[in-house]
Amino acid sequence: MASNQPNKVDIDVRQKWEELSSKYCDNEELRKLLLKEIEKQYLGKKRHYHTFEHLEHMLALAVEVRDSLSDEDMFSFAIFNHDIIYKIQRKDNEEQSAKLAKERLLKLGVDEKRAEHCKQLIESTETNDPKGMPDSDYLNDIDLAILGAPQEAYKEYTLKIRKEFSIYPDFLFNPGRKNVLNHFLEREYIYQTSYFRERLEQQARENILEEITLL
Repeated sequence: MASNQPNKVDIDVRQKWEELSSKYCDNEELRKLLLKEIEKQYLGKKRHYHTFEHLEHMLALAVEVRDSLSDEDMFSFAIFNHDIIYKIQRKDNEEQSAKLAKERLLKLGVDEKRAEHCKQLIESTETNDPKGMPDSDYLNDIDLAILGAPQEAYKEYTLKIRKEFSIYPDFLFNPGRKNVLNHFLEREYIYQTSYFRERLEQQARENILEEITLL
């Protein structure tokens, strides 16, 4: 199944931010300030999976599907901001991340309509359910791409997730994790776009089933 993995594209998160943000804002100080906010959040000590590495992976996959996106720049901004607020005890991370993302984009000079589009993209990651909108479906598929990773990479991902939820003992974590995993298995397809479904669907289901047996 590894041969069906999307091609690897190397991405430098900081360089990508500079290239993207400088298209909309000439204020270098502001661009650097917003990047520092991203670094502070994604490089936080309590993060083990939702880190710069996660951003790199998502941004790399976005390059692969760029021709299928209606607004590649807002899609990329959505990736940068989709987990900017991530606290495991909150239930409104996506909502608050989306709100903050729009505020940040307006500061950069992005127009209201496009900033709202970015906000809606981030909001769609709350459940990762299909939305019937290509950009949202691609964003959610990219966010879930790790589920279809080769077995060893998937195992490493599960260990990182467990570290992020380390405040919860197994008797609380395991049932909740099973519910999340079963939610994906119950869907007709985990991946909503043919690009990712053809490459990752089978491996994702195998990975999830194996994880459930270990919980």
